Amino acid sequence: MQIVRVLGLEYTATGRDNVSKKRQEEQILDLFEPMADEGDPADRDLPTPAHSKTNSTSASASPAMLLESVAVHNLWAYDYAEVGFDDGITVIAGLNGSGKSSLLESIFFALYGSRAGPAMDRRLDDVLRIGQESGSVALKFRYGPHRYTAQMALRRRGDNVISDKESCLLMRDDDEKWIGVETAAQAIEELFGMNRDDFTNCVYIRQGEIDRLIRAGGEERRQMIDRLLRLEKLDQYVQRAKDGARRAVNRRLDVLTHLVIGFKREVDQLESTGFQKRLRDLEEQVKTKQSTQKSLDEKLVQAEAMQQSHNEQLKRVEEHVREIKERTAELAQKEKLTQQNEVRDQALSKELEELKKRYSELRTRLSKRLDELELPKEAVINSIELASVWEEVTQLSNEYAQAKTRQEELHSQLQEMQREGNLTHDKLIKKREELLRNLIKKRTQSENFVKELREMKSLIAEGKCPICRQPVKEDAFGSKLEEVEQAISKLKSEIAALAENQQNLDSQIESAKRKSDEDNHKLHEEIKTLDKRRALLEEAKDLTQSLFKVKEQGVEKRASKKSITDLLDGLRNEIGNLKSKLAELKTKLEKSGDLQGQSEKLQLVLKRLREERETLQSSVERLLHERGVIQNQIEHLAKLKEEQQKTEQEQEKIQQLHAELAQLTEFYDTLKKELRLQNIKALEHYFNEFFHAMDSGASYRGVQVNEDYEITVQLKDGSPIRPELLSGGERALINIALRSAIHQVLSHATNKMPLILDEPTIYLDRERVSRLQFLLEKLGERVGQVIVVSHEIGLVEGAHHEYRTEKRPDNTSRIYRVR
Repeated sequence: MQIVRVLGLEYTATGRDNVSKKRQEEQILDLFEPMADEGDPADRDLPTPAHSKTNSTSASASPAMLLESVAVHNLWAYDYAEVGFDDGITVIAGLNGSGKSSLLESIFFALYGSRAGPAMDRRLDDVLRIGQESGSVALKFRYGPHRYTAQMALRRRGDNVISDKESCLLMRDDDEKWIGVETAAQAIEELFGMNRDDFTNCVYIRQGEIDRLIRAGGEERRQMIDRLLRLEKLDQYVQRAKDGARRAVNRRLDVLTHLVIGFKREVDQLESTGFQKRLRDLEEQVKTKQSTQKSLDEKLVQAEAMQQSHNEQLKRVEEHVREIKERTAELAQKEKLTQQNEVRDQALSKELEELKKRYSELRTRLSKRLDELELPKEAVINSIELASVWEEVTQLSNEYAQAKTRQEELHSQLQEMQREGNLTHDKLIKKREELLRNLIKKRTQSENFVKELREMKSLIAEGKCPICRQPVKEDAFGSKLEEVEQAISKLKSEIAALAENQQNLDSQIESAKRKSDEDNHKLHEEIKTLDKRRALLEEAKDLTQSLFKVKEQGVEKRASKKSITDLLDGLRNEIGNLKSKLAELKTKLEKSGDLQGQSEKLQLVLKRLREERETLQSSVERLLHERGVIQNQIEHLAKLKEEQQKTEQEQEKIQQLHAELAQLTEFYDTLKKELRLQNIKALEHYFNEFFHAMDSGASYRGVQVNEDYEITVQLKDGSPIRPELLSGGERALINIALRSAIHQVLSHATNKMPLILDEPTIYLDRERVSRLQFLLEKLGERVGQVIVVSHEIGLVEGAHHEYRTEKRPDNTSRIYRVR
């Protein structure tokens, strides 16, 4: 019995049960391996990270896919929508055209991107919401031990809508990413083991396609179900065996035949050359040459020892010559340096004489300034001789500081005097201006009274009232005229007093100005005298500082002259020592004059010995090479015989495998039939279970599925009927049961996937809708999640989770959770 595991179940197929047959099959499979990469590209492994462990799951631990949420942004009619998925039955309900099915299509689009477009019969510009430049969908789900996020994004480019490559990706919770529509969709196909069409045939049953498997032709239906149940892998493998294995066996057999013929021909040629005798002659020649070479090597050792001794002596001579050159160069350098320093010494002596002359001139000028300042000349000059900075010459520095202080005091006094004089002058001016204003005011009043008096006298003379200008008696205003005249007289007295006060003020102003000018003149004279003395002190200070500078320069020059004198003494001593050392080295060099000739003769002897040795070494190497070639030929002959024997043995095995190939191909054909029967039994079992769960049992006994997946419905009396002859509701019943059975077989065998149904209740009556709800509950318990879009009240009320969709006034859709 041959045991094979397919879809997580063990199947058996009849075959020969012996070790040799198993070994022969393995050898044929080894021949098939180079052709594995030449198969259908869909069968190859997708490019995944090297450390990825998600893609290999054993049948004993089948991974389950659990949807967590889907978020839609600017796709279909949604500006934004997010739906969370939990275990059990989730129903999305709403009026037709409110966007229910778009949410299921969003799940499909998030997984397969633009590949999903043809299956949905939609273009990308139908998916992106009208008037929007970009949109996206993100699906979060768990598969096996990992969480994933599948994201697809669209954007407008001119009049077209394209996928936004950088935003289309599959992300895993360990930070692995697959970027790009094709890369992400290919990774999804590898992860689930199903392509876009498989997903719509098993997991996502779109609206109007529930009977797709029934409507398909026999061959199409057989290929679709075989691919879902993984049997197409055997078809591909057997096809490769039929098309390629025989060619591989024949090619290998031809190669081995040519190898055997070549081995025999080469062995015969090598055995006919007689190389054994030639090998013995070569070994005798090598032995003789090596003995002569040993004697020559001993002579070379002795000659090289003598050469080494001569070389050491010549090396010492070369060192003497080099040292003589270095000492000669050093002597010339030191003599040159001595001459340079002697010139510098003479220049310093001249500079010192000039500094002395400059110092004497400065002292003479300073003595004159001290006489002008009436300061003790001898004491000041003596203090300068002892001091090093200006502040230490106390008599001059104190006098300078006092003059500066007195000058600042006089300037402050002058400023204060000017300020007080200006204040006094300003007060008198203000007082005079006030007096002038009063004087002008009084004069104006007096003129007004005089004018008024003349007018009154004129009106009275005319016999009129000076106020109302009415006729009156002449003596009626006598007293009034007297009052005006008295007021005028009083104003004149006040004006005379004010004029006298003005004259007094003008005198005071003039007197104050004269006094201020006299005081300012005295201060200016004193300041002028002090400025002159200050200038003399400034000059004396400059002369004193110049004396300090000249004295400091003299100290520096004398120190430099002393350093140069010491340096010259040292250089003269070193020059004497160098001359003595040079005389000693020249004496040693004269004693080694014959050494170079002896060394040249010894080099000629060494050259001759080395040439003889090289000739002898070349002869030995040539003999050794010939011996090696012959030894290699002997070894090659032995290997050829061994390879010939192995090739003949392999040739016999390949001939046996050629005969077994037909039996192995027949074995896999039988295996595929048995596997299909096993699948059909499992499929028929679940098909009938789900069919009876939805059917009342009054009309039908059950369903049968043959090996070509053709479905026959059995009536109660046992007579068969084809599904396409049934009513719409009965066909819908069969299609739902078939799709659920395929989903159940796949979930049991490889991986558990959610079941997604879009409007599955079309053509079902109320009773069967109720039974469909019962079926969905059973499936939910087995696979974990069932997601349904429906407007049937029974399904909605019986669901564990309910969402509602509706249209907004702006024609966009919204979804909200009811429970």
